[in-house]
Order: sequence, then C-alpha cells, then structure tokens
Amino acid sequence: MVITLRVVVTCLLALVMGCTSTEFVSQSADASYESAYALGDRIIGPHNLDKISGAPQRKVVMAHFKKPVSDIFFSLLTEVDRYDETIVDVSFDHSRSSNPGTFGVGSVRICTFDSGKKLYEPLVVFEPNKFYAYSVDTELSTRTLPIRDVLLFYSFEGRPQDTTLLTVRAHFNPPNPIVSPIIKVAFGRALTSTFQSASDVFDGVLVRIGS
Repeated sequence: MVITLRVVVTCLLALVMGCTSTEFVSQSADASYESAYALGDRIIGPHNLDKISGAPQRKVVMAHFKKPVSDIFFSLLTEVDRYDETIVDVSFDHSRSSNPGTFGVGSVRICTFDSGKKLYEPLVVFEPNKFYAYSVDTELSTRTLPIRDVLLFYSFEGRPQDTTLLTVRAHFNPPNPIVSPIIKVAFGRALTSTFQSASDVFDGVLVRIGS
C-alpha cells in the first residue's frame, strides 16, 4: 500500500495457481476521476520523482474514495492493518521526524506481520493532505522483500463532493534481470490487490491501473 507492501513471494505462487482478477472502473470524463497528472509524469507538484527514487516506476494504481482528503490521507497511512490481512499492528517512530514528536519526513512506519516480522518504512516525503512517500529500511526490517530500492509515492487530490482521487506510484528494482518480468508482474498484482482491499474498506473504487 502500503500503501502497504505485500510479500511478492506470495503472489509468485499465485501466478502459478492463477490470481484472482481485480475489478476497476475505467477512467472516464467524470471530473472525479481526472488527475492533474498523467500516470507517466515525473514531476508531481513540487516533487521530482527521478530525484527521490533511483529505481524506475513499475506500477501505478489510481483509486477514488467517497471521503475527503483529510480523512483518507491518514487512514491509508496509519490503518494498514485494516486493509492488509497479513499485517497485525502498525506503529510509528517519530524520533527522527522533521516535526519532532509527530508525523514528518524521517518518521518511520513499522508494520508488524502475522509472522511477527517487521517492515520499517521511513517517510521521505510528507505534505499533509497532499503527498507522502516512503522507502524500506532493509537493515532494520526483519521482513525480507525479494525487491530492492523500494519507493511508493502517494498523491491526493480533492474532488467534487468532498471526495478524493489517490494515485500511488510504485518504484523498485528486481534482485536480478533474469527474474525481472516475473517480479514486476507479481508485485503489480499484489499492489493492485492491496488497493482493491483499501477501496473496499474505505468506500472507494479502483479507477486506473498502469505502469
């Protein structure tokens, strides 16, 4: 999503067994589904994604929620355990935050999985009700991911009738070129599944899925 980051290995197995298809609403002329940015844009507001991430963009998921930005922004950030069934606890370490004691760049989200292992996700962008982005601290994390150089960038746009358009841009590198196509497909399906679940929980719908 993380949002949350599901285990790619799980979906690799699903690729063999057959993944459940995810339904989404095709983007239309409806103003609620129109973003100020194209899926391939690298400048999002004041942020140059090429300077934030050393990895290419691999997947984009866009969802529309029937909630104001102020609600969905923090729900997606802090309530991962509500929309990822593998996560049992979410906590934050603000000791290195740019806003001492509360959310800011440098805050770390700590997701505890049902196995007891943890994923540490430092915030590298944080603009309340506009943008946030996080990476993965592989040294602190006890949960191992079969990908590296992870960055997920979230942008939130207010839409008519106090609704929200969310776009999540996922960046990562595979461990080696041989498995790159498989990892890309598996991660993309896992990410889409996560935000399908988030849409179900927080009264939303997937609008577009791209790369």
